[in-house]
Amino acid sequence: MTVHLAPSARLIGVIREMYGLDLGGHRMPALFDCLGAVDPDVERAANDVLRSPARLRELVECATNNETYFFRHAEQLLALQALVAESLANSPRPSLRVWVAGCSSGEEALSIAAVLRDAVATSPGTRVSVLGTDLHRGMLKKAATGYTMWSFRGVSPEVRAAHFVERDGRYEASKALRSLVSYRRHNLLEGSPEAAPFDVVSCRNVLIYFDAAMVARAIELLALAVRPGGYLLLGPAESPTTPPSGFETVNRSGVNVFRRKRGTTVAPPPPHQARRPLPPGRPARARPQPRPVPERKARIHWPEHPAAPPPSSPEARVAEALAALESGDHDSALRLLHAVIVADPDIAMTHYLVGSIMESRGDDEAAEQYYRQSLVALGEADPAQPVSCGGGITVRELVQVLARVLYAHRARTSS
Repeated sequence: MTVHLAPSARLIGVIREMYGLDLGGHRMPALFDCLGAVDPDVERAANDVLRSPARLRELVECATNNETYFFRHAEQLLALQALVAESLANSPRPSLRVWVAGCSSGEEALSIAAVLRDAVATSPGTRVSVLGTDLHRGMLKKAATGYTMWSFRGVSPEVRAAHFVERDGRYEASKALRSLVSYRRHNLLEGSPEAAPFDVVSCRNVLIYFDAAMVARAIELLALAVRPGGYLLLGPAESPTTPPSGFETVNRSGVNVFRRKRGTTVAPPPPHQARRPLPPGRPARARPQPRPVPERKARIHWPEHPAAPPPSSPEARVAEALAALESGDHDSALRLLHAVIVADPDIAMTHYLVGSIMESRGDDEAAEQYYRQSLVALGEADPAQPVSCGGGITVRELVQVLARVLYAHRARTSS
C-alpha cells in the first residue's frame, strides 16, 4: 500500500534523514513558526521547502535557533580544565586543539577557550586553538557582535570581567580570548571538520535534537575526531552510560569525561546515505504513520463507555470538568482542572483543556501559556503512549494538535 504524507510530515522525515535532527514531537511548534513566516499555509510552505536544498538549510537554521549561555554546566568545564592541566603536566606539547561542535552563537566555544586558557597557565609553551562549528550561519555571525547580560546569567561579575569587556551595554570577548577561537559552518554528521585529530572534542546540549540512531552515529563521529589520550565531552543529559569504543571514563569531582585510550584506533561508522528532498507529489516509501491528526479539541473523542475511575483520582476530576464544559459551566470546569494542576502539574491534558477554555474566552495570551505548558508536561514521552487523562489520545496526537493550535495563535497575533 502506498502512503501519501502531508508535506510537513514528509519534511520532518527528510530533515531527520539529511541532518539527523528530530523536529517532530514537542519541537513541531518551532518548525511551524518558521514555515508560517514564509507562508501562512504551512503545508504549502513545506512543499516549497522540499523543492529547494537552499530553503531546506535555511529552515533547519531557523528551527534550531538554540538558546545558550556562558559557562553552562560549569562543573563539567572545571573537570575538563583539571584533566587537561594534568595531561599537560605529564606530557607537555606546543598546542592544544579543540573542536566545539554545535557552538551556536559562540558562548560554548568561548567558555571552553576561557577554562582551557587557565588550564595551560602552568604550561606556557602550549597554545590553545578552539574551532567552533554550527549549522546556523546567523548564530555564527552573532558571535562577532557581542553579548547581552542574558548570556551571562549565573556568571559572577568577577568571572565576566576576567574574560570580557563591556562596550555600549554589550560584552565582547577580550582580545586575548577572542584570538583563541575561530568559527566555521559545519554539520557534525559529516564527521570531523579537519583531517588532524583534536585534543578535546566537545558537543554539549546538541544531541537532544537527534533521534536515537543519529545520536549513536554522532557520538561515533565525534569519537573518531579525538586523538589518543584526548577527551570527549558530552552534555550531562546526552552522555551514554558506557564509554564509546576505544574510550575510558575518567571522573573528576563527580563529573564523567571520556578519554580515548592510547594505542587504540576507532573504526569509522558506515557512511550515512542522506536522501535528497522528494519532489512534490512523490510519495515516501510506506512506513508506519500516526493516525490522522485532530486539529481542535472538538475532534478529540473520548471513549463512549470508559471504565469508572476512583472518585478522587485526576481522571475523575477531568471527567467532571469535561461534563461541566459540555453543560457550558466553564467556571466549574476551570476550578476542577486547576485543582488537578495543583495536585500534579505534569498532566499535560489539564493544561491543554484550560488553554482551550481561555481561548474560548478570547484570552489568547493565557491560552498560549497553557498550551505551551502542556507541551512542557509531555516532555520526552513516548509518542505512541496514551496521554494521562486523555481518554485514549496519544502523545503524538496531542503534540500535533498543540502544534497546530500554537501556529494558528501566532498567525492571529502577528497579523
